[in-house]
Amino acid sequence: MNKIKVTPLFLVLVPLEIILIFCTLYYLLIDNKGGMALAGLISLIAAIFNGTLIVIERLVINVKGMNNKWIWTIELIIIACAIIFIIQNGISFG
Repeated sequence: MNKIKVTPLFLVLVPLEIILIFCTLYYLLIDNKGGMALAGLISLIAAIFNGTLIVIERLVINVKGMNNKWIWTIELIIIACAIIFIIQNGISFG
């Protein structure tokens, strides 16, 4: 049985996926008045996209011969760039 390799993106994307799923369920099923159903739909789309990123990241990590030091360096750079982008532009892309 393979052990799950913990990487920075994995540590960020999995909790984000859990939060997005809870937000989706809450806004689509419980508090869907006043436009909040749209927030639930947007959260669902983000959860699907985030799940796709997790699958792609896991496929890349499980390739034999990958250097863990390079993976950690690249993923930390990706996370730092995403944080800088969000600080500069906010969450909205509109």
